[in-house]
Amino acid sequence: MKIDIKDKRILGELLDNCRQSNKEIGKKVNLSREAVASRIRRLEKEGIIRSYITETNFARIGFTSYAILLKISGGISKIEKLIQQNREIISFQKSLGKYNILLSIKAKNPFELNNQIKKIRQTLIDQIQDFQIVISIKNYDFQSSFFKEPLLTTTIKDVSNSIMLSETENNILKELSQNSKISLVELATKTNLSAVTVAQKIKQLKSKDILKIFRILIDYKKLELNRYSLALNIKSIQEEKFIEFCKKHKQIIDVSELLGKFNFTTEILAKDNETFRQVVDQIIKKFEVKDYEYLILLEEIKKS
Repeated sequence: MKIDIKDKRILGELLDNCRQSNKEIGKKVNLSREAVASRIRRLEKEGIIRSYITETNFARIGFTSYAILLKISGGISKIEKLIQQNREIISFQKSLGKYNILLSIKAKNPFELNNQIKKIRQTLIDQIQDFQIVISIKNYDFQSSFFKEPLLTTTIKDVSNSIMLSETENNILKELSQNSKISLVELATKTNLSAVTVAQKIKQLKSKDILKIFRILIDYKKLELNRYSLALNIKSIQEEKFIEFCKKHKQIIDVSELLGKFNFTTEILAKDNETFRQVVDQIIKKFEVKDYEYLILLEEIKKS
């Protein structure tokens, strides 16, 4: 689907904060509230806006994020069922390449991680052909800069300064993870609180850096774009320069620092494999890349 500059700016605003009102967005993109609402409904109807999600800074509540890369044979129905029932699995997407399943799991310690991995192994039994675990340290997100001026969002993993959540706060996070655009009134009903209390709790969670961002999930295929994951082992003295390079590069929408074989993974948008290859060549020419691997990212089934 073709979209114009106004649509792009609206998408950028919704990536920055999808809980802002249509009136607020309208002021930023020079449209009326009604025009913004109409465009958002069209973007939803066309499937460009898939859903409204909340990204949580899990490190602030004592979790470490792990990427689980799997190559499995046969169908994915068993793992799909497990993932929908398991809140510790925070993302799940299919891919094409060395691995065909990418999971993101949160765990407070190695024992919790091991229990989650056991569940995956027991579910898939003999389907697993290859398996890798990667620890995510920092995340730099510039997805909205693809549509508008750059905005850098950083999550620092610091489990030594974690915060304990109350049952009420956990319930609010649970509801927001399913629909970040839920109204205060509806959220109050679901959590047995007043709307005023819910608003105060959300404000507190944001001030504590627990609530990272409210945003939309975009189906880039509808925009005739492919998503690629590029893992890199870059010389350590070039790491800061590489992050700045990614921040300024229009096609790189996400970077994570890792512990493991690779020290970075990036997410890149490109219209085809040749365009993606050009981005890879730019990186290789500019930085000392010891090794790299890439995957073509397919359907994103779960994101919370």
